Amino acid sequence: MRSAVGPMVAVVLAVATGCGSEPAKNASTSEPSGVAQGGAGAGSSARAAGSGGSSTARPGMGITSGGSANAGSPGTSSATVAGSSGSTTASSGGAPAATSGGSGAAGVAAANGGSAGAAGGATASAGTAATSGDPASTGPTLPPTDDPGGPGPFEARYIATASGLDSHGLFVPSEQGTNGKNPVVVWTCGNGGTISFYQGFLEHLASHGFFVVADKGSTSDRLAEVQSQNDAIAWVLEQNMAGDYAGKLDIDHIAVMGHSLGSLASFATAAMNEHVATSIHYSGGLTGNPVGFDESWLGMMTKPAAFLCGGNDSMAGPACEMDFNTAPMALPVFYGVLLGADHVGPFTATPRAGEYGRAGVAWLRWKLANDETYKPWFAGSTCMLCSGDWAGMQKNLD
Repeated sequence: MRSAVGPMVAVVLAVATGCGSEPAKNASTSEPSGVAQGGAGAGSSARAAGSGGSSTARPGMGITSGGSANAGSPGTSSATVAGSSGSTTASSGGAPAATSGGSGAAGVAAANGGSAGAAGGATASAGTAATSGDPASTGPTLPPTDDPGGPGPFEARYIATASGLDSHGLFVPSEQGTNGKNPVVVWTCGNGGTISFYQGFLEHLASHGFFVVADKGSTSDRLAEVQSQNDAIAWVLEQNMAGDYAGKLDIDHIAVMGHSLGSLASFATAAMNEHVATSIHYSGGLTGNPVGFDESWLGMMTKPAAFLCGGNDSMAGPACEMDFNTAPMALPVFYGVLLGADHVGPFTATPRAGEYGRAGVAWLRWKLANDETYKPWFAGSTCMLCSGDWAGMQKNLD
């Protein structure tokens, strides 16, 4: 059984599961079969085989899962996505909402003399101040690169199964950064998507020095995806302490990211996992989504976030814009629209996901590797991703 690292945040999430099925590949979207648009899919199957009502606390969030509804269980409901081709219909309702669990209630005291922290707050150790997730002011922690859209300075090694985390694979840079560590990215695929579909993009991130922990495949079970992200973060913390990558992971600089449904799950993890320093949300607007995610997660976010969506994405595009407009007033956020892109966008572009890979690396270098070279890409009246192939807006980034 995995031991919890740091205090667990007790939260209550009411997440509806199994709300809808999405169209697979068609001639106009170039979307692969099995990657559903909009992040919803028929059925609600738990990630762990044989889950059927067990109550398992997940490290880092205190989420308790009631398991998935069995096939044919009652509780069918339906919702229609505005502007999408067809409707999304739930086929297996009845999955229970999450209940609070774990031991991380507000006011959990940090170890070794640290001050007590509120729920969701950062953890102090040995009496030192807790990290806020902002990069240290010591200069870039990764070697420079001329083009974040081109190959990075590292070789990227793919490990099909992470030791001790069977649900995830790894993309590992060949070397550590200048501080002896690699920033971390936790990735979640779109609904029905697999790691192989996003492999070129994930290898691209690793080639630029980011240690990527990616789920092998995503389902329509939203709560399972949120839990999966938090399992991955807990695994990173454990590995950095005593695993194969002990001392090599920059646990103060962890990003959570995803596409479509994976993007939606990332809202919850970014809002409630204290170890997340930033998040990137590809083609997955939370506001008004039809798949049962709790829109209050957006209002709980405090760490810098990037919302990147396609200009021709009728599924998530309108919700992406609403997310930006309704984001907390103090939240540092960039909203970028890649003109002409559909729901899948350039993830099909070989081999580095085109403009999505370029923008993703630029944001991660700024927010995880303290590379101020990339601030002008997102901040200021003449930001680079506010013109040309992109239309962009920003809040609180200057």
